[in-house]
Amino acid sequence: MRSTRRRLAVPAMVLVFAVLAATACHGDPAAVPPASRAQVRSVAPTEGDDAAQRWTGQRTVPLSSAGSPTATGGQPAAVGALFYTDSDGALTHHCTASVLHSPNADVVLTAAHCIHDGYGGDYVPGLVFVPGYRDGASPYGVWVPTRTIVAPGWQQSGDPNLDVGFLVVRQPGSDHRIEDVTGANTLGVDQGFEHRVTVTGYPSESDEPVTCAGESSRQNDSQLSFQCPDYTNGTSGAPWVADADPRTGSGTVVGVIGGYEEGGVDPDVSYSPYFGQDVKSLYDKAVAAS
Repeated sequence: MRSTRRRLAVPAMVLVFAVLAATACHGDPAAVPPASRAQVRSVAPTEGDDAAQRWTGQRTVPLSSAGSPTATGGQPAAVGALFYTDSDGALTHHCTASVLHSPNADVVLTAAHCIHDGYGGDYVPGLVFVPGYRDGASPYGVWVPTRTIVAPGWQQSGDPNLDVGFLVVRQPGSDHRIEDVTGANTLGVDQGFEHRVTVTGYPSESDEPVTCAGESSRQNDSQLSFQCPDYTNGTSGAPWVADADPRTGSGTVVGVIGGYEEGGVDPDVSYSPYFGQDVKSLYDKAVAAS
């Protein structure tokens, strides 16, 4: 599991059965609730505003409300750290997320388990997305969700093939659109399993991201995998970017760290759900909700 937020334990035999069953029926619309039926959760404005105020009170305030969408020190502006509000009201680094191109320029991609616990659990409270995060700073501002979208198959049973989620975001106190500020990746659907990918993620124990560039992804049962060290807790949701532009770091995103064991138990081997029509349906839901 690559998120620092952990749900209640499920008996091992149940987990094994659920993973095998989900893998066996992947792509069978009669067996898995289609992503197109995903319910969109609306986030109360007060929840987002409160979370953004916590950032201002606890961490470095934004360096600017808008920036140049270029890769700084190899760090793409469109990728950032995802925080949630814990039971003590503090913001805790939780996952990684990235900006995805959309008509309204306000969609962010991450893993479903970074948004919802799955297995009939709850939504993650008080989310804050900080693109370009480094050393406590928020160079491209602080963004909060207005909508969250995951598939019912994730909500109900934690289907690892549906461990993909979307956020529609806004910047409190501003009318900026996030894609105009950071740039964005484009969504790659049904692109196959084998790619040369660049993956940038935020380990929880570090204020800087880890990046592997030009690594080969491959098929692992119904999912993608790649090998590169140090993708520890906090890197869940990190985008797998093919054909990355050397100037901006943006390209076509073909996966996110998640899926099998929520991204894998070995920090040197990472997994992603395959981006097929289920993911496209979720994306369409996010666009319609934005």
